Amino acid sequence: MHLLQLRDTLSNTDEGTSYLGTADIFNMEPQEVTYSPSGYIGCQSYFDTHVNVIGYFVIDAVHRRIFNINGDKVSNMTALNTLKWFDGNLVKDVINPFKNNGRIWAFNEDTNILYLVQNVNNKQFTISFSPIANAWISFHDYNPIVGITNRNGLFWFDKHGIYAISIIMVDS
Repeated sequence: MHLLQLRDTLSNTDEGTSYLGTADIFNMEPQEVTYSPSGYIGCQSYFDTHVNVIGYFVIDAVHRRIFNINGDKVSNMTALNTLKWFDGNLVKDVINPFKNNGRIWAFNEDTNILYLVQNVNNKQFTISFSPIANAWISFHDYNPIVGITNRNGLFWFDKHGIYAISIIMVDS
């Protein structure tokens, strides 16, 4: 996998970061981040990608792997604690979650939790990931059609209605 750095960092301070950039990306050489002779981090569906404050997430359904690309680091999220489970449950042939045959992502910025929902016939699940624990932390008993995040929190939609997701965080 190769990434192209479109700008050079000039300074990094508490007030912000200054960048120097160019409009011509074709004069720049991409940097190799990770080597894969088979194109291992491939994405087969537009819906299998998600961008939020903790990175860019992509599902390679052919290899049944989930990756987080953050800056120049690539993490195989399926290798954390659920490799066998994803091998048996991530479906290759997904089309569109709005037609009950696909996957959706949602990120709750209040709790810093990423959700992945798959709605495909007999392989339906909702699972959540915590970047703080760096692990998949929970399975959920709901399979919404879509989720949206706004300044009021995370909302799930399904054929029965709209649900606000509230999670109470308890310090141990």
